Amino acid sequence: SCRDKVTNKKYLQKYFEGVNQSYSEQDEDEDKDFDQIRLKAVLKRAFRLCNEGQIKEARHDEEESGDDRVCIDMPSALKESIEKLDLGPDVLHGGNSLNSQCPRFEPQLGAGACKATVAPDSCEWSWLSHHCERARDPPGYYHQTACSKAPKDLTSSCHLWETIFQREHPS
Repeated sequence: SCRDKVTNKKYLQKYFEGVNQSYSEQDEDEDKDFDQIRLKAVLKRAFRLCNEGQIKEARHDEEESGDDRVCIDMPSALKESIEKLDLGPDVLHGGNSLNSQCPRFEPQLGAGACKATVAPDSCEWSWLSHHCERARDPPGYYHQTACSKAPKDLTSSCHLWETIFQREHPS
């Protein structure tokens, strides 16, 4: 749990340079087809390890570990099924790039860290990020709290900037 100091400290050290070592709106998304977005993200990730037109061979042993399987030609029935989904040019039948990393708070940018961020339709947000950012969508809890303009959040915002990230509050 990120509520414990060790895990939270590891998270902060991993994603935020210079951290102190001692111590979404649904309305905007109404028109989005989240099933299609999810399908595209899953297939893009699934078909990233081999060249276009290839997939990893099936595991022959349930006890196999690691991923030393070779790439083989994709069965034509699978390729045709994927083409029927009409996923657009960014989802290839192999050779896809990794999804982009989700935007997160960047305290080294000072006041610029609080500029509006635009998250892509899908991005990589690890379990650790989800957990330590207190289950807040990207750019996460630290961005939301540090950049809040609500008077009731000023103490928390200053605490993050000055105590955790060791930077002057940009207000």
